[in-house]
Amino acid sequence: MKETVAKLKKARLTVLLANLIYFLAVLALGFLIFVKGRGGLLYGLVAAALAAYLALIRPLTVRYKRTAREGLLRENVCRGMSDFTYLPKAGFTAQEFQEAGLMAGDTGKAFLSRELVTTCKCGFRLKMADVTFPVRKDGLNAMFNGMLLHVTNDSATFPELRLTSGETDVPPAARALLEQLPGEYSLWAGRQGLYLLLWGRFIGFPVNPLLHITEKTMEAALLPEAACGMRLAQVLSVPEKNKERN
Repeated sequence: MKETVAKLKKARLTVLLANLIYFLAVLALGFLIFVKGRGGLLYGLVAAALAAYLALIRPLTVRYKRTAREGLLRENVCRGMSDFTYLPKAGFTAQEFQEAGLMAGDTGKAFLSRELVTTCKCGFRLKMADVTFPVRKDGLNAMFNGMLLHVTNDSATFPELRLTSGETDVPPAARALLEQLPGEYSLWAGRQGLYLLLWGRFIGFPVNPLLHITEKTMEAALLPEAACGMRLAQVLSVPEKNKERN
């Protein structure tokens, strides 16, 4: 964790210095043009400054935000898990979403998924990503925006289960975990594993370069849903050897 914090501190300082230098340069050019009434070559420098922002400063800031988010996902959200991967431009496919029965009656053309994270713990594999797709809510057409968690285990099965926020027809241990989830959710379990759909929660959470990331920041619970999903899978799953005995 200390190594990650130190790396992010250095990257953040680079981003802030680059943006500060750019801002001062633009401010100086603006002063010369609008206060001193000078133009000519200065207009060319303004165009060059804009090009520098698009080619250097903006990509540098974007890279920092991605690096910071990856560090927070690895050290905070997926703490204690192994084989962590983060692919911002990847996600669930419309086909696997439909095969899981999560988007019945839709062609998948409006489906979008990104910010893919995969990891594992104690034989359970977690795959999660942000998802967007059309839904019917309160009798109206709407768009779902949130995240989907999918947990599987080759050595265990899951009972057929479908429930949404507020339903309590689950084992007490699972109910206690579900009560920890903020906002609305939908849970499906079956032969394809456990799916947990969460409204308004995002893996691609915003990162502000002005905010300093410390070890204390790393310890705060940013997205407890990942660990909660893993524990839910452990509570609801049935080991294959126990199934064979029955």
